[in-house]
Amino acid sequence: MQHLGEISRKARKEFETFIKDFRKDLWKYCLNLTGSPWEAEDLAQETILKAFAQLSFVYQSVNTKSYLFRVATNQWIDQCRKSKNIVEGDEEMFEQVLNDDEIDPIEIRASMEYLVQSLPPRQRVSVLLVDVFKFKLAETAEMLSLTEGAVKSLIHRARKNLKEKNIQDNVLDKYKLSDFNRNIVESYIKAFNERDADKIAGLLHEGAEMEIVGVTKEFGRETIRKYSLTDWERDPANLHASFEMLRGIPSILVYEKREGQQDGLSTIHQIRTSEEQILYIKDFYFCPELLDHFGNNLQVPSFSNGYFWNE
Repeated sequence: MQHLGEISRKARKEFETFIKDFRKDLWKYCLNLTGSPWEAEDLAQETILKAFAQLSFVYQSVNTKSYLFRVATNQWIDQCRKSKNIVEGDEEMFEQVLNDDEIDPIEIRASMEYLVQSLPPRQRVSVLLVDVFKFKLAETAEMLSLTEGAVKSLIHRARKNLKEKNIQDNVLDKYKLSDFNRNIVESYIKAFNERDADKIAGLLHEGAEMEIVGVTKEFGRETIRKYSLTDWERDPANLHASFEMLRGIPSILVYEKREGQQDGLSTIHQIRTSEEQILYIKDFYFCPELLDHFGNNLQVPSFSNGYFWNE
C-alpha cells in the first residue's frame, strides 16, 4: 500500500500542477455556488479529488476548465439533492426565452448573493456559467447533460426571478462549528505564540487528527508532534496567532511578520474540541484563494504558500 500511495501522490501532484492555472476561477465558481468561503473551499477540494479520481475513466480529449467546472457542478447538485435543497419544478422548461440583453450581466453579478439564497440549483448553475463565467451555451449544455434549449429556459427563469424579486444582502453561513471550547483555543493560541510544540501536543487528544487541507492528514498525537509540529517548530518565519470569528466560524488567524512589509495572513486554523482536549485541527496553509478572500475582507495582505509543498 505504501508503494501505491507514493505513486498516487506523484500522479496527484502532476495533476494539480497541470490544473493550477484554473484553480482561481474554480474557487470563485464554488464560492458563487455555495455563498460561503468555507463551503467553497470544501467544494473546490472535493472537486479536485473527484476530478483526479475520474481521470482513468476519461478517454476522449476534454477542455480542462470545462471538465473541472462540470465535476464541481455535479458535486454541488448531488449535495443539494442529499440535503433536499431543490425546489419543485426545477426541471420544468419554458419555451419562451428572454433576449440576452434583457438583464445586464453586471446586474447578475450584483445579484449573486440572491442567486445563492433563492434560485434552484440548475437555474443557479446555468446563469453562473453563462452570464458570469462566460461559457457558451453549448459548453454549458454539455456540462449539465442538457440541450441548449433547456439551458436557455433555465437562464430565462433565473433572470426572470432576479428581475421580479428584491435582491437580499448579507448571506449568512449555513455551516456552524458547535464543538468549540474557548479556553482550549486560548491555550492553543498562547502555546502557538510561544512557539511551544510540546504545549500544543499536550492539548491534543491521543487520537487527534491534523488536516493540512488539500495536502495531507495525520492521525494521532504522537504523529502530529513528530511531523507537523516539528516542522512548524523549526520554521524560521516570524508568526503570531489571534482569534477571530470569520463568517460565523471560530478561527485562529496566523499572521507572518516580514521586514519592511505589513503583517500578512499566512494561514487559518480551525480546531474542534471536546470539553478538555483538541480532537481535530484543520490548517488552510495551502489554500491561497481562501486566504486571499479573507485577507481582502480584513484589509490585510495574504501571503500565498502555493498549493502543495516545495511548489
